[in-house]
Parts: sequence; C-alpha cells; structure tokens
Amino acid sequence: MSKTENIFSIVRSVMPYAYDIRYPNIPGCLNSVAIARSKHGEFVFKINHHDMANKNAVVSELLNDGGIHVPHVTVHTYNATCFEKYRIIPGRTLYECMGDMSYEQIHAIYACVVRNFAKMSRIDWTAVKDMPCKYMHQVAKYNVSDVNNPVMGKLFSGAVRAMNMGDADDIGLYHCGLTPENIIVDNDGHFSGIVDLDEVAISNQNYAFAIMAAKYQKMGFDSSELIDYYEKISNKKLNRHHIDTMCNITNVGKYLMWRMSHIRGNTK
Repeated sequence: MSKTENIFSIVRSVMPYAYDIRYPNIPGCLNSVAIARSKHGEFVFKINHHDMANKNAVVSELLNDGGIHVPHVTVHTYNATCFEKYRIIPGRTLYECMGDMSYEQIHAIYACVVRNFAKMSRIDWTAVKDMPCKYMHQVAKYNVSDVNNPVMGKLFSGAVRAMNMGDADDIGLYHCGLTPENIIVDNDGHFSGIVDLDEVAISNQNYAFAIMAAKYQKMGFDSSELIDYYEKISNKKLNRHHIDTMCNITNVGKYLMWRMSHIRGNTK
C-alpha cells in the first residue's frame, strides 16, 4: 500500500465532482485521511492496508446492526492503493471540544460510550473469525509498524497479545481505542458516534475496557466510575486488578510510542 499516493486523486477516482477536498483538523502522522464534499454529502477517504480495510467494512456492519453508531465503510482501490470511503459523522471529536466542557458533560458522554461498549459484548463476531486482522494484536502490529517501525510493531503486538489472555467468556468484538480522539460529539455536546474502526477487533473485554479507562484516568477522573457503571448495566464482572495494571502499562506504552515517533520525525 502506498502512503505517498496523492489522496486528492484517490477522492476523484470515486467522487469526480467532489469539492472542498482537505485534510482533517487532526490529520494524523501518516497524512492518510482526507475529507471531501459532494452533492451527496461529506465523506471521509482513508488509505489503508487491504486486509485492514476489508475487516473494517465487515465490523462497520456488525456494529451498526448492534445499535452502535459507527461509519458505514466501503472499500475501493485506485492504482493499487486500497482506501476506505464513508460518510462523515457530523460533529467534532471529544478531544477537540472537551476543553470547553464540564465534568458532568464529559461524564455523560462516557456513560453513553460505556453503554455502547456493553452492546459490543453481545455482538456475534464469527463473521470476522477467518479474517487476517481479526485479533487486536494483529491490528496493533499493523498500526504501530506504520507509525513507528516493524520492530516496534512486533514488540507491541506481543505485549498486546499477552494482555489479551483470559477466559473465553471474556472474548468479544470490541473497539480497543475508545479515547477522546475517536468519540464524536454533536453540536449540542451530546455523544454522537465512534470512529476509527482499525481499533475494532476480537479482544479480551478487560483489555478493551482498560484502554478507555486509561484515558479517562489520565484526564484526572476516577476509572472505577466507568467500571461500576458497566457492571451495573451489563451484569458482567470486570477484572479490576487487571484493568488497573493494563491502564498503567497502556499509558507508559503510549508515551514510549509517542517519544519514538517524535524522535523519528525529528531525524527526517
């Protein structure tokens, strides 16, 4: 997959009359995403690995059928470059607007996210069981290798695989990147949807929940609030000790990856 392909040509290949083609406000380190308008609405175009894009198209249907609002992904190819197209979910990310929000507003949004997480635990994930990117450690290897390097990707993949060990009853199809960057909020400050389907894969529920809890904790909030609420509405028990441990590991790991990508950027 070529990350250097002109993304504007990619947009025109399936939407020839598109206008206002631009990078998003938070473009990401790979510059692999563009937003474009047409008479049919506003769409996102994302260059991706073929296996990852196909997995995303399948999980987008599974999650939407399960009552979880995520983009409906279609997969296309232009000059051997695979990319996704989907209608944008109106609003802004929680990351972009949380500075103007109260604790009560942020807490209410996370309550909606936890309810969506509970819905994920009920999804039949057998539709992705034969796909190359079905497990979270496989997704991590792709993503970390792209952002950093293959060695870091392999190491991080091994760590994610180890943290996903657990009872079979704890396994499901979860979004393992429920952070403010991937939570969409409408103009009235209410929860609107979830993006970044790369992060959806077969995972241990404690690992997936820990990713969300780690960010919530890093914002200065008490992650036990999320755990208490999830257990109340789902009648499922989480392993609090494992979640606390994984929160600490996740926050350290993300910092190290950020440092590696920052150093890499400065050496180019």
